[in-house]
Amino acid sequence: FDSHPYTRIIAYEQSIDNAIGILTYREFHQYLKIKSESNSENLQLTDFIQEVLYVPPMITLDRLLTKMQNKNIHMTVVVDEYGGMKGIATLEDVIEVLVGNIWDETDHVIIEEIEVIEEDQSYSASGRYPLQKLFSEIGLETSDSFEATTLSGFVLEQLSRIPQAGDTFTYKDYSFTITEAKGNFIDEVLIQKTAK
Repeated sequence: FDSHPYTRIIAYEQSIDNAIGILTYREFHQYLKIKSESNSENLQLTDFIQEVLYVPPMITLDRLLTKMQNKNIHMTVVVDEYGGMKGIATLEDVIEVLVGNIWDETDHVIIEEIEVIEEDQSYSASGRYPLQKLFSEIGLETSDSFEATTLSGFVLEQLSRIPQAGDTFTYKDYSFTITEAKGNFIDEVLIQKTAK
């Protein structure tokens, strides 16, 4: 685990086609800690390996997501028609296909700043822009609570569907227009104060 940034690896016997489970960073360090404290000869690393979920390459994303959620796992092994390992699919992979890129602590991300087009009237912001920070900067006061933490998530909540460039809606005293969208991800939104 020290030689790469991953928190989960496939454990296998003899060949990668014989995956026996998933070993997490946390479980591996728990194994090392218990082993050093107890000096037990009976303690095996395989005792700390999580069950592997095998899936076919043609599984739909919604079925895969449901299976992963039901089993509370973050990684699956995709097998070919001969039972050999074709690859892996992670929960992050599935979610990124459905809602756009997400970033973790190993990714280097620059959150784009909000651009003021016309003071107190018109703004352009990245879909990744933090929602509460955006509301604060444009002076939008609300007591509503949102599950979304980004502008992109807020737009998805308001539209209740996958948005496209040109889609627009009004919230409080502001209109929100999607100016750039790639696939399922909202790249840029134009925010304009509406006349009262």
